[in-house]
Formats: sequence, structure tokens, C-alpha cells
Amino acid sequence: YFAKVMNSGCNSDPSNVIWINEPNLSIPEFRGQKVSIYPNPTEGKFTLNFSSGKTTNGLATFYSVTGQKLRTVELTQNAIYELDITNFSDGIYFLCFQFDSGEKRIFRINLVR
Repeated sequence: YFAKVMNSGCNSDPSNVIWINEPNLSIPEFRGQKVSIYPNPTEGKFTLNFSSGKTTNGLATFYSVTGQKLRTVELTQNAIYELDITNFSDGIYFLCFQFDSGEKRIFRINLVR
């Protein structure tokens, strides 16, 4: 998505464009396997499930909508991770996967209580 300010007929240039995979609308392919993030929206605890039974090493980093890095979780050879963001305020967060191969994917997480 992008933001554009409109005021009294004057328009700003669009902000940087951010592309987001929507895990609650579909189950995206990632590294040749399906990735499930559920429940999403979440009340704070959710599951990250890689369909193949294992992942490669990497990092999962949570960012606020303003781009502030909030927390990083190390990913190892596990297929299922139970993640807890109950200490975050309600809102939208981005979960960025970066694997040792350099591949990255970003998912939106909705925290609602």
C-alpha cells in the first residue's frame, strides 16, 4: 500500500510502496512450502507453521507500522513455532522472515484484544 496526502486540491507524491502478503486471505508459498500463520487476527499468541516439516536457519523480526524493530526470533530447523506478542499494543505489525539464503518475506499480523 502507499499513502498520498490530499488537501484543498493539492496532492503529495506517494510514499514508499510496501507489498504485503496477506496470510489471513491465503496461505502463501515460501521457500517451496506453504506457511500458515494462525490465528490472524490474534489476541497475542499465534502459531507459525511451515508445511514441509522444517525450515532453514534465519530470523523472524517484528516491526511496527512506523518501521521500528520490536523483536527478533531466531528460526532453526523447527516446522512449528508458538509466538507471543501479548506485550505489544493492539494494532498492525509486520513479521519479516529473513533466511540465511538471503530470501525475505513480510506478513501482516493483526493484534486485537
